[in-house]
Amino acid sequence: MKRVIFIEPNINNKIINKIFNKYNSDSKFVNPHICLVFPFESNLTTNEIDTILKNTLSDVECFDIFIKGISISYENNNNFIFLNIADTNDILATISEKLYYELGNNAILKTDKYIPHITIAKNKSKDKINLIYNEISRFNTLLINLKVDKIYSKIMIKDSMNNIRLQNELEYILNKKKKER
Repeated sequence: MKRVIFIEPNINNKIINKIFNKYNSDSKFVNPHICLVFPFESNLTTNEIDTILKNTLSDVECFDIFIKGISISYENNNNFIFLNIADTNDILATISEKLYYELGNNAILKTDKYIPHITIAKNKSKDKINLIYNEISRFNTLLINLKVDKIYSKIMIKDSMNNIRLQNELEYILNKKKKER
């Protein structure tokens, strides 16, 4: 079974959501999101995933992150435009690292370092991704505060037409911040 663990912050920005819907084919089945564990194949049960989330997140309180500008990534099979995420206290990186550790060989990070981001656009053509980048380059100065209060585990399913859809598996609600005295 293929799964993904991510944050789906509520981005109240019509322009960002419009660009995401126009240039990211994943918009058919998911809102703008930040993967903590990228799609992985696993035979773990939902109860086992639930235990991993509880073990990893039990001490994590709600927190803030920021969208801070955009970047472009050219890769072998696809090209991407990212909304960069400022994770000043490395909270996302720490959560991701703990989740990968708890998942063991079920999920392996395929890069040297976890870099939180929201994929706003993707295209196989470098020329097309460059055009999109130029169109939205005004977002290089973007700074938006996002509240993180939930983490999701979802199952990725292909339908008879080979289209991907996400099925809710688990929603983990983070602890509310304790008021300082």
